[in-house]
Amino acid sequence: MIGIIRNLFKEMSLIKEENQFSFYVSFNRNFNFFIFCNRQDFYQVKISSERPLQKEYEALKTVNQAIPTNVPQLIGFYQKEGFEILVCKGIKHRKIKQSKSDGEIVWREVRAILKPSKAAFEEKKPSQVHMDDLKTVFEYFKYRPFSVQMGEWLRKLDSGVINSLPHIKQHGDFTLNNMGLEGDRLIIFDWEDFGKITIPGFDIFCLTVDLLTGFDKTRIERISKMKDYPIEIIELIGYFCNELSIDMKLYFNLYPAYVLCFLYLKEKYEYSREIISKVENVCNEMLGKWLKM
Repeated sequence: MIGIIRNLFKEMSLIKEENQFSFYVSFNRNFNFFIFCNRQDFYQVKISSERPLQKEYEALKTVNQAIPTNVPQLIGFYQKEGFEILVCKGIKHRKIKQSKSDGEIVWREVRAILKPSKAAFEEKKPSQVHMDDLKTVFEYFKYRPFSVQMGEWLRKLDSGVINSLPHIKQHGDFTLNNMGLEGDRLIIFDWEDFGKITIPGFDIFCLTVDLLTGFDKTRIERISKMKDYPIEIIELIGYFCNELSIDMKLYFNLYPAYVLCFLYLKEKYEYSREIISKVENVCNEMLGKWLKM
């Protein structure tokens, strides 16, 4: 694979014949190479193994146009020797810390990208209504221990209200693990699940649950006590609800749907067993507390 990347980079004039480059690689359903051509430039190269990359390429084209300063710069999509290859310009960044200063940057940046992303990601002619999407997700889990309570909750939803909500293509895994900071700028990575969930509020749910609990099931109690939410989290949720034209009470009522959608993405699109097990434990805990409220 390194030979394929080397030849591709020569074709793209990113390296010369005599240049050497260093790299490291990780694997999570696909190969993920970080290629260092010199001290200044590096590139992220994904090579298909278990999952096609065409849809992620299309997603990155969309988000590059909408929020270009907050996502990796797309270089191109290529097919070489039976592999799909996605190339982006690397961004030097640091991990986000659970600190007040980093939290303030995240909240500010997320607010700033909401309007341009909403305008670019809203589906004017969705393929089906939200309730049908939720029923599809529920059907996937109909034999799970929580299915009876979930089915009762779903039947109580006002379908007219739910179906009137806008359809917004979302990141799909909008958590701190898929973000970094370049100075005071938020960078959002890994757009492979983009557009698979369109019910508004899902991304902000993922982010706030991560901020509140770190997806640790021993801390899930925090999300069932809204009165204990930090003021900055409530303000962030309120800002999103206002911009997305969703009532804040409805947003909180939709938590079981968001939880189920989060687990659905991990199972349906074949994340690793380790990730699925962790998410399933956390989601079961969240559903158990939320459906009893």
